[in-house]
Amino acid sequence: MDLITGAIVAALTAGVVELSKGVFADAYQMLKTAVRRKCGAESDAVKAMVAVEEKPTSEARQTVLADEVAEAGLAKDPEISQLAHALLDALQGHSAGREAVSKYNIQMSGGQVGVIGDNAKVTGGIRFDDKE
Repeated sequence: MDLITGAIVAALTAGVVELSKGVFADAYQMLKTAVRRKCGAESDAVKAMVAVEEKPTSEARQTVLADEVAEAGLAKDPEISQLAHALLDALQGHSAGREAVSKYNIQMSGGQVGVIGDNAKVTGGIRFDDKE
């Protein structure tokens, strides 16, 4: 799952929509506002976000959101990426957020990389300088 979709899904799974206040609720709203500004309020990316808000655990809706994020080129947008990172950081500071983030394999590029998710597997080992 790409960084932006992963951040959105994790936030929604953590219940950010139900929270009227809080650091990660604010971070989510900032990301959503930026997506609206960049893509337009009636864009397919915003519609996909709203669909995931309505049913955050739907894999079909998550897939559509990931497709729309990719099609809109949001993953390459520095502001959107920065806001997604900020949202993930905010989620990590709250128990419900940490639990939600831990359920998804969120892929990041150009920064720190990690494997996150239930039953995540690393095959072939991890190597640094020819050492396992």
